[in-house]
Amino acid sequence: MCAYINGAIIQEDFTMEKIIYDENNGLWYELRGDYHIPCLTVPAQEERAIGI
Repeated sequence: MCAYINGAIIQEDFTMEKIIYDENNGLWYELRGDYHIPCLTVPAQEERAIGI
């Protein structure tokens, strides 16, 4: 975050949380680079034969 004080730009250092929880949707998010990506899993599916 940047702030302007007497015409000078002051840059504040901050760190983003590695893992966060969003109470609005009930999802956990993991920090990947500059983005928080939702921690999702896909349910296992049974194998099906494809063909004739």
